[in-house]
Formats: sequence, structure tokens, C-alpha cells
Amino acid sequence: MKVRFTTADGNIIEYHQNSAVSYKVGHKVKVLYDPENAYNASTNAPGALWFKSTIISLIGTAFIIGAYGEWKQYKSIKSKY
Repeated sequence: MKVRFTTADGNIIEYHQNSAVSYKVGHKVKVLYDPENAYNASTNAPGALWFKSTIISLIGTAFIIGAYGEWKQYKSIKSKY
């Protein structure tokens, strides 16, 4: 999805937003951006701000649960010998 916005100093910036959020053409949204690098921007929506972090956290949690299960199995086998 392409997002176009005007910075505080009047520059028009257009960037591609990858996220779980979609808007219709012409929809007005709030954009958060770095004044020193306006291309480092994101729409002010929970999906745009937290989507990647949530996915990475879920994957990390799955690995931790899997490692814990493996550890318990290893501990159980080791105690038998």
C-alpha cells in the first residue's frame, strides 16, 4: 500500500507501507515519521505499529515452548538411566 503525506516543512513524501492495515485511496490517516528521515514512517495504527513485533513474539514463544518440551523429555529420559 502506498502512503503519501506532507511533512511539517511542506515536503511531500510517498512510501510503501507493509502491514496488516489497509486503507482506501484518499483515506486520511495520521503518519508518524522521523523529521530527519521522513521516509522512515508508519501510519499511526496498531496493525502498522505492532504487526511485525507481534509475529516475531509469537514465533519466539513457540520456540521457547518447544525447547521446554524437549528439555522435559530429555530430563525424563536421563532420569531413567
